[in-house]
Amino acid sequence: MRNRTIAVLMAIALLVTGSGRTRADEKDKPGDTSKPAADSHDAVMKDMVGLLNDFAKLLENATDKASAEKSRDALKPLGDKFTKVGERAKKLGEPGKDQEEALKKKYMPEMEKAQKRLNEAAQKMSKNPEVALILAPALQDFAKKMVEAMPRPGKKGPEKKTDS
Repeated sequence: MRNRTIAVLMAIALLVTGSGRTRADEKDKPGDTSKPAADSHDAVMKDMVGLLNDFAKLLENATDKASAEKSRDALKPLGDKFTKVGERAKKLGEPGKDQEEALKKKYMPEMEKAQKRLNEAAQKMSKNPEVALILAPALQDFAKKMVEAMPRPGKKGPEKKTDS
């Protein structure tokens, strides 16, 4: 179970870092995706970085049973925020090549810091089986939401769900 939890965390970190998406308006606090504004790839990237940092903070704060349960309960609303940001990214479609490079240059350092925090939190959690067991189911649900939220390369607009 502990290895599966670590694998889920690592997959989330890699998925997010490889996605090239992130966070909104400079005045907003990290992770606050509630304000509708003129949307842009830059705003989405900024929001995603903020949400990743919120995610890392939840995992870092899970040090014992009580704090792990609190973090577990906060993962669902955070996953919902990721879904909303992912929907915004899908509506925008893929950025142009120049814009994508500019976004990577601007946000990659922050994305790498967030990934490092997530990796360190995963390592710490691997040494605390009680915390890992409490968080594992919520982390799996969270990872599923993140996968669904991330735009697929090559798509130019919203994806249509099919009944498969």
